[in-house]
Amino acid sequence: AVVRIRGGLDRLRYALLFEFFLVILIGIALAALSNRSLFDTGMLAAILSVIAVVVALLYNYALDRIDADFGRVPTERSTLGRIGHAVGLEISLAFTSLPAIMWWMGWGFWRALLFDLSAVAFIVIYTYVFTLVYDKLFPVPQDPQPG
Repeated sequence: AVVRIRGGLDRLRYALLFEFFLVILIGIALAALSNRSLFDTGMLAAILSVIAVVVALLYNYALDRIDADFGRVPTERSTLGRIGHAVGLEISLAFTSLPAIMWWMGWGFWRALLFDLSAVAFIVIYTYVFTLVYDKLFPVPQDPQPG
């Protein structure tokens, strides 16, 4: 049987909702942890969001394609599969967000890396919870299995 995966508009909805809530959370957290205004930290969160949307769209499509090729339904991932998804996505995002953090905050590599790693630890949990809720709210219908 053919395993159906998310279409382009569904992926876009996922990415936009994911980033919308994350920008709010990261902007507030950065403002609380630094001497920067909420506007300033919110702008950095928005820049990181644009980067993340592009990376997430590509990453999620590739992972769904791999699942489908192995006969697995992406919206029915196991707990281990969801953890792997979240960790892999955050590693991909860390490589793309670090230069933006260094530039915007005027931080050196190590300080930006420490912040990024802290954010990644939070975002891995956020990704797991958000994706689980999203999959429950917006499942991808599958053809009935014979049997």
